[in-house]
Amino acid sequence: MADEIFRTIVVSADEQAEAQAIAAEYPGGAGMFTTACSPTGDLPATDYISSGMLSVEIVDALAAELVDEDISEEPPFVALDRLGLTLVSEPEVAE
Repeated sequence: MADEIFRTIVVSADEQAEAQAIAAEYPGGAGMFTTACSPTGDLPATDYISSGMLSVEIVDALAAELVDEDISEEPPFVALDRLGLTLVSEPEVAE
């Protein structure tokens, strides 16, 4: 079993798909970065967040591959507050 650490990771909407693809390459990484955020809490989402116990490999891969990410040991709402972001209040609907 891989070593796990607690991390909160926020990625830009522009890098969401890439971050999801990178994370999905590792056990436990599928389904990350689905929680939308923005400065106002309204759509469109500017960022996506994932938080919890993650494998060190996922964290290292995301840090190495992404340009616009914020990785911290902070609880999710502390990180969002620091970044001036709020969870989007209504989910995006695929068309």
